[in-house]
Amino acid sequence: MGAGLGIQLGKEGNDSTFIDIGMFLTAVVTFAITAAVVYFAVVVPMTKVAARLSAAEEIPPEVPPDLALLTEIRDLLKSRQPPSGT
Repeated sequence: MGAGLGIQLGKEGNDSTFIDIGMFLTAVVTFAITAAVVYFAVVVPMTKVAARLSAAEEIPPEVPPDLALLTEIRDLLKSRQPPSGT
């Protein structure tokens, strides 16, 4: 007979027909704990870093009003000048 929590299929004493449920439950719990550790140690911090980096890249630097006005004047002057070269 097998050791631990399980079901015996077939004759008593044949260990090859013993289904060990306790070992299966242990493997499931170990997998769940490992998955949780990987998730909280790797995935959560990387998600926060990626969100912080994308937020920093999306905000364009604010142009001061005087610089915006000078840029607009420059563009107007360029459009009014005839092309030079001939």
